[in-house]
Amino acid sequence: MSKKINTLIVDDEYAWRFDLNKLAEKAGITKISQASSENEADYFMKKNNYQLMLLDTQYGSTIMGPNIAKKAFENRQSPKIIALSANADNEKFWKNQDFDYEFFDKQKFNVENLKSILEEMVK
Repeated sequence: MSKKINTLIVDDEYAWRFDLNKLAEKAGITKISQASSENEADYFMKKNNYQLMLLDTQYGSTIMGPNIAKKAFENRQSPKIIALSANADNEKFWKNQDFDYEFFDKQKFNVENLKSILEEMVK
């Protein structure tokens, strides 16, 4: 069963974007955009309203997930935010935000996690 949940994947590393895209497809998501930087994510958010965002959290790179999430909410979007990082210490960048998110270790995030999130979204 395909899910027409408009999804944005943002990660500065191609391999991670590719893997996350495949994971989303396995979960049944059919509407997926990919961005490699905050600027590219801004471009996509101006053209689309996303219900789900998978955001990398890597301080000092071209991606800072909390900034992208804030911009989405400022633009009156209300996506489910999935914060991902290969470094658990990066969760500190998500603390004290004005929005809800779920933080996952990028290396342990799997199709079952995503399917569970999608099930909650459609309730």
